[in-house]
Amino acid sequence: MIVIAVLLIALAVGVAVAVALQANEAVTVDMLGVSADTAAREVFFAGVLAAVVFGVGLWLLKASTARARRRRHEIKSLKRGRTQEVERLQAEKAELESALREQRSTPAPAATGSTDTTPAGGSSALPRDGRGQTAQSLDLTAAERRARAGSQKDQA
Repeated sequence: MIVIAVLLIALAVGVAVAVALQANEAVTVDMLGVSADTAAREVFFAGVLAAVVFGVGLWLLKASTARARRRRHEIKSLKRGRTQEVERLQAEKAELESALREQRSTPAPAATGSTDTTPAGGSSALPRDGRGQTAQSLDLTAAERRARAGSQKDQA
């Protein structure tokens, strides 16, 4: 493919040089009711210029459609990812809500001995009631719910 492209470029340059050197005869051009006397090489190079402008227009059209296609593809993939994330979050929410319902349905352990589930750092992010038990709260974050569920599994 590269060899063909190089051969075509060399052929075009050769024709342009031959026209520039040999096309000296006068030509009358009639266009849109206007008549102009010019040389044949000027007509040739006007055609070359028109072809270059046409090629640049085609290139711009191709580049803009490719960019629009990439943008549409990116938007679709972002929407797909957002939908999957929403589904994952809804599943996690349902799981956490069922764990919370299950926890609330089981009785709280008696206050015999230390049932403190405070992390090694010393303070718990969960609120505590007067007996040292974690208070029931509906506004727990997902991380707090996971930590709470994990500490309950460790106690069992």
